[in-house]
Amino acid sequence: MPFGAGTRLCAGESMANLTMAFALATVLPRFELRPVPGSRPVREVCKGIMGASALPMTVHPIPAVKA
Repeated sequence: MPFGAGTRLCAGESMANLTMAFALATVLPRFELRPVPGSRPVREVCKGIMGASALPMTVHPIPAVKA
């Protein structure tokens, strides 16, 4: 739990989450994620929260479109 819980909750949690959302919204349209060739399919793993077992990806820039 990166921001704590209960009475010891981080005062900056909502600001940090908002900043992360804006950063991702700015960066993600410029890149494309592709699965690594030959990687196995992803399977769900049930722990404290649902998540993926592994998701090997490569990052590729999206070419800029000139008007």
